[in-house]
Amino acid sequence: MKKLIGLNSDQVSDWPCFLQLGHFTQTDNSTQSMNDVWFNVDTARTAETDLLAVNDEIADLPDLSHIGNLRSLHQAMVRDASMNSIPPWRFA
Repeated sequence: MKKLIGLNSDQVSDWPCFLQLGHFTQTDNSTQSMNDVWFNVDTARTAETDLLAVNDEIADLPDLSHIGNLRSLHQAMVRDASMNSIPPWRFA
């Protein structure tokens, strides 16, 4: 059971960045610390993983490369069943 909570939002170091340092006092009067830790992550330079096979129909269409957490256009199309019903003339 928690008795008292104290928080502040000071940046203590560069990376990893410890934000919102805090403490709490339990009912037995022991004090514990808690921190919100942020890590330096560059999501724009990620590698596309778990690739699925692209059929010839999709492979013949234009593609857009993946970036960050977004899949490439071909990989998105493979995963979207509704893309199989789009007439080819819509891409011409």
